[in-house]
Amino acid sequence: MKYLFPKKIKAASNIASVSDLLIEDVLQVDIETRGSICFRNNDFVIFDFGKEYNGGIRLLTSSISRDGVIRIRFGESLTETCVDINEETCATNDHALRDFEVRVPTMSDQTFGQTGFRFVRIDFKGDFWNVQHIAATIDVDEREEVGLFKCNDSKLNEIWDIAAYTLRINLHNGVIWDGVKRDRLCWIGDAFNEIKALECLYNKQDEIKNTLEFTATDLDNIFNSNMIPSSYALWWIIILLEKYKHDDDELYLKKQIKILSSLVEKINTYIDDNGSIKLPFNFVDWPTHCCNPQNEFDYIKLHDEEVGVKALTLITFKNLKEVLNNIDIKEPDGSITRLEDIDPTKKV
Repeated sequence: MKYLFPKKIKAASNIASVSDLLIEDVLQVDIETRGSICFRNNDFVIFDFGKEYNGGIRLLTSSISRDGVIRIRFGESLTETCVDINEETCATNDHALRDFEVRVPTMSDQTFGQTGFRFVRIDFKGDFWNVQHIAATIDVDEREEVGLFKCNDSKLNEIWDIAAYTLRINLHNGVIWDGVKRDRLCWIGDAFNEIKALECLYNKQDEIKNTLEFTATDLDNIFNSNMIPSSYALWWIIILLEKYKHDDDELYLKKQIKILSSLVEKINTYIDDNGSIKLPFNFVDWPTHCCNPQNEFDYIKLHDEEVGVKALTLITFKNLKEVLNNIDIKEPDGSITRLEDIDPTKKV
């Protein structure tokens, strides 16, 4: 865990010397109020920490009135720190608290929040607050990168740097998250792109194997779930095959044959004699997904999604057959051969 002082104050009520909170100093509570910034009821301040981080906010105070309460709002944008939670603004506390109130004891060093943010707004309620320091608590993976991209286009270099940084702040608990703000989960459908990027940046890493093994626990129920798209089982297979091709780890692949056989068998039950594939929860990506079709355009999206799942299935199983033949393992139940005849463009 590291601590970062704010880079700028983007907005504040009329508070004397509030910019002193930008000065880096020892993060230790002092029983004296000297050097403290005094906030009054309804005062506010918005801090800018320079870029996106995963973490929270650390607040050090010397003295507070008994009715002292603060409201903290984290935001990836400045606007987000100034809106209330409601459906119209799409501002929520889903997955991680970004808008909440807390009571803080006097002469205390407290840490609040765990989310993705760049900006933090604090509103003060109560007669007075003497605040000594405010800092972000940040959690960033700092391992050395082995992959590098540089070219004569500064914009492309910037895109690479931002993408690499985004990946780093999503490496947590030994697995790969989909995002530091939300969902902070291992979505295997998102993980393919993340894992390919991880291979480029760091070569072989435990997060890939850990993510596969962690999400494998969902595969038994994936075809009965309305939370996880059934097509994510295909992405699990694809990631496993990509890991084998990248690492040449035949032993690890062979350990997964039982899971692979089970998935092939289950997927095969949703393929009819005409080659149509209708999984319980078809899903390719949100732009082509429609839960409750209402018009012709919605039905076109449904058709496109079914075609996409068919294509994904065909690609997955052809690659699986090729890999299994290379390591001299019998195809699970002959299902892969049957899938070779599927036409993913056939109208369903």
